[in-house]
Amino acid sequence: MNRFLKWIIGLLVLVAIGVFVYSVLNDGLLKKPLSPKKIVSFKVDDIELKVFYNRPSKRNREIFGALVPYNQVWRTGANEATTFETNKSLKVGTDSLPAGKYTLWTIPNDSTWHVMFNR
Repeated sequence: MNRFLKWIIGLLVLVAIGVFVYSVLNDGLLKKPLSPKKIVSFKVDDIELKVFYNRPSKRNREIFGALVPYNQVWRTGANEATTFETNKSLKVGTDSLPAGKYTLWTIPNDSTWHVMFNR
């Protein structure tokens, strides 16, 4: 391999490392996330429930009926769908929810909400 080609490859590697470091620093290490990730755990007797979500922030915005429209499916959380995990079957309303991992979806309305679980 000639000297010029080695120099070009070295330069490309250096640029790639720089782009990677910049993206890591720009995406999370230097900025406080607007909707930080959270985990909530709940345990009663032998039932364990963990909820993984991005905590939304109002920041002087109208949320329900505006940012989150009424009568449309919403992923229920900021940035991505809220997920939860249970080690035992749960009864939700009249339905049975087997143990496992689920995403939570809702259809908000001004007075009532429809809740859906997706496996």
